[in-house]
Amino acid sequence: SLEGRLEAGYAADTICLIAKAFNAMHDLGYAVNEVHGMNSSTYQKFNSVVQGLSIPGLTGAISFANDPERHGSGDRIVQFTVEQILGGSYIQVGNIMETAQGFAVEYLQGKHMQQFGNRTSDDPPPAEFPTCAFGQAY
Repeated sequence: SLEGRLEAGYAADTICLIAKAFNAMHDLGYAVNEVHGMNSSTYQKFNSVVQGLSIPGLTGAISFANDPERHGSGDRIVQFTVEQILGGSYIQVGNIMETAQGFAVEYLQGKHMQQFGNRTSDDPPPAEFPTCAFGQAY
């Protein structure tokens, strides 16, 4: 059986969107080698074409804002996994999610970033180092 992966739907949506953009560029008279090895003006046109696309998508409807310069000008961002290396193993502790207030770490149930001495972000280790006044060196 095939392994299920969260990113598979996003990859399929990306392939579909790029294929539609390539077809649109072809319909506008661009040759395959012009789109494959884009110069600056072709890249600008390609971005313009992509900004005008919308598809139903496997992961949900996909569209783009009218302003291609706006941060996150797509309609959503995928989640990022937060992992910590402990004892040589990668441990997933949470995900970075986009919220109305910006980005936030959403910890998995019972998981936290572990710090020195098995401390967590909620219970950080004490500051066991000297502090210096601003502008001074220790």
